[in-house]
Amino acid sequence: MEELIARDYIVEERPDVVVVVVDASNLERNLYLVLQVLELGARVVVALNKMDLAEISNLRVDAEKLEKVLGVPVVPTVAPRRIGMEELCRRVLEASRAERPAIAVKYSGEFEDAICRIAEFVGVEESLRAYNARWLAIKLLEGDSAVVQRIESLPGGRRILREVGELRRALEEKYGDVELALVNERYRLIRHIVEEVVKGEKALKASDALDQALLDKYLGIPVFISILWIIFQFTFIASTPFSDI
Repeated sequence: MEELIARDYIVEERPDVVVVVVDASNLERNLYLVLQVLELGARVVVALNKMDLAEISNLRVDAEKLEKVLGVPVVPTVAPRRIGMEELCRRVLEASRAERPAIAVKYSGEFEDAICRIAEFVGVEESLRAYNARWLAIKLLEGDSAVVQRIESLPGGRRILREVGELRRALEEKYGDVELALVNERYRLIRHIVEEVVKGEKALKASDALDQALLDKYLGIPVFISILWIIFQFTFIASTPFSDI
């Protein structure tokens, strides 16, 4: 719900600048939000926070390179110590006067073609001029229920949805779930960005190692069965003295 409220505010109110705070020590997980906001067509400034924790974890994040890759200002910060706050404010003011960013997420092949085609006939609709045509195209292709309902209520909306439906079906026949395919496309880009801008290897915490073992497609099930066996044995052994009473 909070995500939808934030999204609707950015789309409908069109704020001058959106500051996206990301965790530099866990950049791959945080970049997905950045790409989502960029797709909204907003002016974005990225606050690359927790730079101190990234350094402690033996990670070197190249903020300048990340800025070039994303095409928006990126400011390294350490919020509790107010490091980078003045620079962040300065870049926000600059961004508020700048042009809105170009396409940040370029999808591959037929997905990009479908998005561009939908954006073309969405963009000519007078009632939709307030919205970013490319973002609408992506959401329609994903089958976003809120956007679909909004389009359906507009004059000519059913025609748009029919054309989108044809494109979706063509993609589904070849790639399966379109929404999942677009998510995978974003993560493909994110992995590429991380490889470009992050150097060093993060020290693996015990909890992270446990997560990897439990979620591994080969080790996960054996580990899970082993844990169940241990619990069963413990329960059986612990209850034996009471069964003799």
